[in-house]
Amino acid sequence: MDEYDLLDNRWFSDMFDDRSHWIPAYFRDVSMSGLFRTTSLSESENSYFKRFVHKNANLMLFYMQYCSALEAQRHNYHKTTFADETGVLPMKTKLKIEKHAATIYTNNIFKEVQEEIYASQTYCNMYKMEEQVDESIYTVHDNIDGKFVVRHRLSDAYTYCSCNLFVRKGILCKHIFLAFRTLQVERIPDKYISVRWSKFSRLSAMVPGFDLGSAPSQNSVIGNNKFFNVVGNCIVYVGDNQVLREELLAALIEVEKRFAKEGSTKSKLEAKHRVFKDFYGTAAPEVPSVLPPLISKTKGSGAGGRRKSDQEKAMALAKKPLRNCNKMQYDGAS
Repeated sequence: MDEYDLLDNRWFSDMFDDRSHWIPAYFRDVSMSGLFRTTSLSESENSYFKRFVHKNANLMLFYMQYCSALEAQRHNYHKTTFADETGVLPMKTKLKIEKHAATIYTNNIFKEVQEEIYASQTYCNMYKMEEQVDESIYTVHDNIDGKFVVRHRLSDAYTYCSCNLFVRKGILCKHIFLAFRTLQVERIPDKYISVRWSKFSRLSAMVPGFDLGSAPSQNSVIGNNKFFNVVGNCIVYVGDNQVLREELLAALIEVEKRFAKEGSTKSKLEAKHRVFKDFYGTAAPEVPSVLPPLISKTKGSGAGGRRKSDQEKAMALAKKPLRNCNKMQYDGAS
């Protein structure tokens, strides 16, 4: 604006005054992984249901089309869940941390994490390393985005990058993965695995204490992540070894039987009630106060057959014999 003498231009001046609202750098420290405006949410729902419902449908047809839309959603959910549980995506590197990420994240999120891991090997180089009392500072040169600073605190193994990708989206960036490779970290720490991106997010309504909205640093989420990480690691270690697979399966079956006997039925019932409350917005009543109505036969239901047209009624009336009095019948007979 100074170079081309545009300081008096109203449009450029207004844009420069509002620069804090459109420069992405100002929002790098803001969590945007769950950012979804109300208008965007409603427009998304409208766009989906328009594929099933049309404006000329009556109430009954609308209800049937609405049920079809819900069934399609459930089918897509189960299809995606099945793909996450059984599908194995190809690896792009030979790093163990990539194999660990494949057992933790859903397929869609793993593809993004995989790109970050691959980029850490392809496009990033360690520019400078500094050792301080309780902190290691790494300056990473990114061939695409420039230089970034990664700080690793030794006391609690906390790692932070100046690009703030984890803060915004909940997945680690390529600069941190490069630092992890330097630190010889082979597994993603539990504190950096966001539950909402993991394969176990759907268990939040079934497992007590499993909270989807919890921050990744809270103890409850970390405990659940550790639990599922151990199970996932066992599956990875077994691999294609059929003997170890059968041994692991037998051990899990024995543990399941023991927990089925020692587990409390009350906890299962509480989990069921919690799912009911989350879905309907109210707790299930202990004693139902509204009972189904008594079934009674409606008068005339199914007894008259189909409705006849006026022409059929006229033809039936023409075939009906005429009515004569007794005197006319006697005179005719005499």
